[in-house]
Amino acid sequence: MPMNRTVRKEIQEIVAQLEELRDRVDSITDSEQDKYDNLPEGLQESEKGSAFTDCIDSLEGASGAIDEAIGCLYEIV
Repeated sequence: MPMNRTVRKEIQEIVAQLEELRDRVDSITDSEQDKYDNLPEGLQESEKGSAFTDCIDSLEGASGAIDEAIGCLYEIV
């Protein structure tokens, strides 16, 4: 049995929420990238700089995972 209108609408609302969350994650990523970029080169190459890049990589991964979830949901509505 195909999805009814109510379920499709609920999925569309979830997609909108996911898009908002992805945008928030992207904003945090941009902020962390700016902080890293403003570190002196010596600190960028230090343990602190490495922690920044690890954090940024994880945030980018989270954003990509949210995008993937959005894509999956779009396929069914």
